[in-house]
Amino acid sequence: MVDSDTRLYKIWEKMKYRCYNKHSNSYPNYGGRGIRVCAEWKDDFPAFKKWALAHGYSDSKSIDRKNNNASYSPANCKFSTRKEQANNRRPRKSSKKK
Repeated sequence: MVDSDTRLYKIWEKMKYRCYNKHSNSYPNYGGRGIRVCAEWKDDFPAFKKWALAHGYSDSKSIDRKNNNASYSPANCKFSTRKEQANNRRPRKSSKKK
C-alpha cells in the first residue's frame, strides 16, 4: 500500500494496536477498558484517511477522543496539538499513600 509509510497510516495502525493487541503496553488503557475502533475505520484506511483530511489532520496534530471513555469514531474524534491533548486526559490515580 502506497500510504503505509505515512504518518497518518501509522496513527491508524497504532490506534488499532492499542485497542486490539493484548500485548500492547497501552492495551489496559484502551482495549482493556473496552475502547474500540468503529467499523467504518477498523479495516478501511482510505475511509479513515478521508475523514482525517476533512477534519483537521496535520503533521503537528494527533488523534484525540473527545470522550475518553468512548471508542474511536468520527463522532468522538478530532485532531489536537499536544497541549490540547494533555488537557483531555483521564485523571490519573494518585500513587501517594495517605
